[in-house]
Parts: sequence; C-alpha cells; structure tokens
Amino acid sequence: MLLTNIRPVVFWPTFLLLISALLASYQDLDTFLTITKSLNSAILDNFSWLFSLGSLYLLVLAMMVYFSPLGRIRIGGDQAEPLLSRWRWFSITLCTTLAVGVLFWTTAEPLYHLFGPPESAGLDAGSPDAARFAMVTMFLHWSFTPYAIYTIPSLVFALAFYNQRKRFSIGSMIEPVLGPRLTRRFASVIDAIALYALVAGMASSLGTGALTLAGGAGQYLGGDTSPFRLGVIIALIVTTFVFSAASGLKKGIARMSALNAWLLLFLGAFMFCFGPSIFIISLGTESLGLYLDTFFSRSLFTGAAASDPCLCVTPWAWC
Repeated sequence: MLLTNIRPVVFWPTFLLLISALLASYQDLDTFLTITKSLNSAILDNFSWLFSLGSLYLLVLAMMVYFSPLGRIRIGGDQAEPLLSRWRWFSITLCTTLAVGVLFWTTAEPLYHLFGPPESAGLDAGSPDAARFAMVTMFLHWSFTPYAIYTIPSLVFALAFYNQRKRFSIGSMIEPVLGPRLTRRFASVIDAIALYALVAGMASSLGTGALTLAGGAGQYLGGDTSPFRLGVIIALIVTTFVFSAASGLKKGIARMSALNAWLLLFLGAFMFCFGPSIFIISLGTESLGLYLDTFFSRSLFTGAAASDPCLCVTPWAWC
C-alpha cells in the first residue's frame, strides 16, 4: 500500500541522487568535499547577484501583498478558523525557520565577519567598525528578508491548496501561471527538485545540530566528538522528530515548538540579564540604525568589485 502512494518520477531520482552522494562521501570524503565546495563556489560566483536581487524582490513583494487587498484574503476561505493560537503558530514558525541556526550561525556568523570582513569594506579585522559590520550583516540575515523568502512561497502554496483546492504539491503553485496542461508536465520535476532541496536542507540542519550538541556534551563528558556520540545524538533527534510529527500538528509539533520557543526566550533573557546588558542594548541600537541606513546597499552587495564573498541572505552562503 505504501509503495503505491509513491510518485516514481518524484521519489526515485531524488532517492538515487542522495544515495549516490552518500556513497561517494564514504568512498572518498576529501574528493567529495572538494567537488561540492567547487560547486558551491561556482553557484555563488555566478549567481550571487540573483540571490541578492531575489531576496530584496521577495521582501518588497511581501510588503506589497500585506498592505494590498490581497493581504485581507483569508487562507482556507471566508469562514475558515485558525487551528492554533497565534502563540502556537509563532512558536512553530520560529522553530521551523531559525531552528538550530539560532544557536550556531547567530554566533558563528558575527565572529566570521568580525575577524574576516570583506576586503572592499576597508575594515581591519577585530576593529570596532568590523564589529558593527558583523552585527549589521546579522540583522540582514536574520530579520525581515529571510522571513520574506519563507513567506511568499508559503502564501502561494497555502492559497493554491486551501483556497483553490489544488493537489498538495509544490508543483501546484505554478498552475495559475502555466495552466493545467503544462503543470501536469512539469509538476513532478518541480516536486523532485523541492524534495531534494528539503532532504538536503534537513540533513544540513541535522548535522549542524548534532555537531553543536556533541560539542556541548564534550564540555561536560570529556573526550572528542566520536562517530558513536554523534550517532547517539542523531538517533535521539530523529526519534524526537518522528514522535513529534506522528503526534500531529496540534499535539506533538505545537507542544514541542512551544517548549523550544520558551527555552529560547529564557536563554535570551538569561544572556541579557547576566551579560553586558547596557553594551547589548547600545550595540544593538547602533547596529539597527546602521542596518536601516544602509539596507539597500547591503541587500544588493555582491562583492564583485574586490572578489569578496557575497552577503547573500543565506547564513551558509559565505562558507
């Protein structure tokens, strides 16, 4: 019964490609990393302008939709009622977007830009100007723009599925543009690409989370981050994820997200109260002003003039 529900054109190409990548990494990890890093660099070198323009476009589009009559359309129809409270939706959104990145990249990224600012910025590593640059870049990567990137595709999908009653598929999003005939031809390809991106993105997030937890555990348990320790942590994460997903949106997912959100808020409050509170407020205020003042120039920065890394609104783009 399970196999009959599988869409072969969507599942098998993605599955075989991911398995091939896994086997290649086991066969020769150094060569595999060299190839993937070269592909990543080639994409950023040739399409950094598209990342920057696309990110800004989605933010402007999100604002236009919000303030236009489209923003008053109720998802699910005029009589639809919310399944969860606003706090539950907020916590789910927080945990499914920032996720483990809020503990890893929000620390690693400012440090990276503090001690390795772009050459074209003319900043000395570790200087006060580099600190401001690092904080402003973090505002760019972790505030309005990335959430616009999440919001626009989510809205299109929600309207296609809940309002127009299209098939529960990423490919259904293009039907209003291409029409039913072309959609049937290309929907499976789009779904396959989306499935690959989803699995690869989850694997990246899972790996980052496992390494972060393993490093934290090593501070108390001692020893190196061994494959066994990573395996135990990944098994616990996967078990928790499966239990949460199997419990449904209203139970497992909502409750786990709410718990994580409260823990995150507690961690932030703890750091604020017992850390350099005045310095945090002062630097945050100054960085916010500089972020708003230079928003467009930083949003469209590609680093082409000095062959700098792109500041694309993806926290991993500068790796």
